[in-house]
Amino acid sequence: MVGDLIEQDKKALAIVGSRTPSPYGTKTASDFSRDLVNEGFTVISGLARGIDTTAHKAALSAGGRTIAVLGSGFKNIYPSENKKLAKDISTSGAVITEFAPDTKPDAINFPARNRIISGLSLGSLIVETAEKGGALHTAAFAIDQGREVFAIPGNINSLKSGGTNRLIQDGNAKLVLNVADILIEFKIVPKSTPEPTPVIQLSELSMFEEKIYTTIGFEPLHIDQISGITGLNISECLINLLQLEFKGLVRQQPGKNFVRI
Repeated sequence: MVGDLIEQDKKALAIVGSRTPSPYGTKTASDFSRDLVNEGFTVISGLARGIDTTAHKAALSAGGRTIAVLGSGFKNIYPSENKKLAKDISTSGAVITEFAPDTKPDAINFPARNRIISGLSLGSLIVETAEKGGALHTAAFAIDQGREVFAIPGNINSLKSGGTNRLIQDGNAKLVLNVADILIEFKIVPKSTPEPTPVIQLSELSMFEEKIYTTIGFEPLHIDQISGITGLNISECLINLLQLEFKGLVRQQPGKNFVRI
C-alpha cells in the first residue's frame, strides 16, 4: 500500500463503470463522486480508464479522499498514463494492491481487484457498463459480500447502459438519481441541502435556440445531424449553438459534435 487508510475510509463507496463511457456516464460519475466526497465519503475505484479515472479525479478535485485498487503490482501501474494520478491519490488516500510489485496487469487479476473494491466499500455504484462489462463483477462481489449495489439508469438504446439497466430490472441494484438516494439507503442525514438543479426555461431561448437545444442530448450529435433534424442550415445552427454555449447549455466536442451540459 502507498498512502494511508484512516478511520474516515470506513465510510466509503465504490464507483465503477465502463472504460469507454459516454459523455453522460462521465458527467454522472464526476457529479456523484464530488457529491459523495462532500458528504464525507471516501471514493474507491480501480484506476482504470473511463469511469474509474473520472471518479478518482473528481474526488481529488473536490478535496476529498479516494482509494485506488490495482490489478497489477506497483511497478506496473495500469494504465500507464495514470501513474501521476496514482501518485496524487496516494497523497489524499491510498493506492492498494495484493499483487507482488512486478506483477503485470493480466486480465486474470482484475476480478480479484474488483473483489477488494467492493469489500472495502459500504456499497458499489455502477455508473455505466455493457451487459458483459467488467463492472458487473464488482456488483456480483458486492451482492455476495452483503453490500449495497446502486446503478444509474441509462439510455435503453445505448449498449453502454445495458448492464446497469439489467441490474435494475433484475432487482440486483437500486436505481439512484442522486446522492440523496444513496444516503437514504444508509440512513445518513445529508450534511447540507444540495443546490437545486437549475431549470432551463425554454421561454428564455429564441425560437431557433429552443429548436436546437431540444434536439441535442447527452450523446454527441454532429452538426450535420443537427441541421438535418432541425431543418436549419449549417450557418444558422452554428450561430445558435454558439449562443447556447455562451449560456452554458451545450458544449462542443471535437469534430463539430455537440452535447448538452
